[in-house]
Amino acid sequence: METEDEYVASATLMILGEDLDPSKVTAWLELEPSKSWRRGEEKELAPGNFYEWGGWKCFSEQSDDTLEEKIESWLVLLQGRNKEFSKMNSLGWRCSIDCFLAFDSVSSLSVSPDLTRRISELGLTLDICLNN
Repeated sequence: METEDEYVASATLMILGEDLDPSKVTAWLELEPSKSWRRGEEKELAPGNFYEWGGWKCFSEQSDDTLEEKIESWLVLLQGRNKEFSKMNSLGWRCSIDCFLAFDSVSSLSVSPDLTRRISELGLTLDICLNN
């Protein structure tokens, strides 16, 4: 993917589930979350509102890398954790690389077949939010 300030992008590892226990995700992946919560906890930024499901997020480091490079970084870090994601998927938890893409003008995004295959082999979904 070519960029030259075409867009701003982020890629976050996100696990969501109705009965998700953030401490299990942390232990299984051996990663510390940037943010986590349990179902029923009050939302920090919306007092009086409560989470309907549990969540675990790990943000990637800030960089000027392309979105594809950011996804690649996650795949390298998560390599060999297929069993852990399989376990979480079997519990009905949604495991994804959650991507955000903001752009000013027409922009293109392509994800190579190799990257798509590796995402699938880990049992991850690729979610992409576009903002113009």
